[in-house]
Amino acid sequence: GGRGGPGGRGGGQAATPPTPPMQRAAADTTPIKSRDEWKRKVMALVDEWLELKSEEEAELTFTELRPRGKPGEAADNMVEFALEKVMENCKNDGERLGVAQLLIIMINSGNLAPVNFDGPVYMSAVEYLSDLVIDIPTIFSNLAIVLAELIKIDVVELPKLRAQCEKAPWFAEDKSPAVKLFEAITAKLKAISATSDQIGNAQTITVQMAGM
Repeated sequence: GGRGGPGGRGGGQAATPPTPPMQRAAADTTPIKSRDEWKRKVMALVDEWLELKSEEEAELTFTELRPRGKPGEAADNMVEFALEKVMENCKNDGERLGVAQLLIIMINSGNLAPVNFDGPVYMSAVEYLSDLVIDIPTIFSNLAIVLAELIKIDVVELPKLRAQCEKAPWFAEDKSPAVKLFEAITAKLKAISATSDQIGNAQTITVQMAGM
């Protein structure tokens, strides 16, 4: 069933198009072949969302991207590059929260599923966390803003995130990036009134990792 966006069904009148006709040209159906092109498309979608905050426009743009890749490819790239934006290119925490809201809208509409977060969270954030923190000192809080929102709705699971940290190439030598990430997630879960179980689990993982 549809979600019924704002405006509902017009009472007999011709519905006005949500965007000017010239803005929405015929959808490009050329297959997207490179990661760079996926990145450009996703970043453009995210930037448009942050500017317009139009759920309809964001979902339409994503729906047009989906057939241009293999099954699941658009969704995986959406998550990976949205997280990259959160870590590196957002102007402030308000924009980071905006990206989290976009991902949640895409989840609620069925465009993204929890499975689309497994690989992309590892590849974009966890795998190179110890390198990323050198260039982006605020990386832990940047990531926690979005990850906490996704943990709260059970899309990202704490045990899975822990396992990803433990298999990361840096973990054997230096566990501090994982500890700092989970500390930041714990603080953010408290701030957004997550369940006591979620907060407790994040705290427990933090303590256990710190003691390893």
